[in-house]
Amino acid sequence: MRVAEYRVKKQKVLTEDLYCENCGEWVYCPDMNMTSVDAQGKEVVTVGEGCLHQDDKGEYIECPGCNARYYIED
Repeated sequence: MRVAEYRVKKQKVLTEDLYCENCGEWVYCPDMNMTSVDAQGKEVVTVGEGCLHQDDKGEYIECPGCNARYYIED
């Protein structure tokens, strides 16, 4: 069975609840965000640790219900 794939803007993931377009399951919310320091020493908000996965197509968040992949775009 083929896993559904979607593209989502990073800013949307960091600021809005994300529900799966395929099965309706809750996927991610801003409460899961974390802050880190970038190369310039500035504090930045990022997707929570352990939530991002990586494959040859890029970084993604996975739906816990149906395993749909939400690839993060800048």
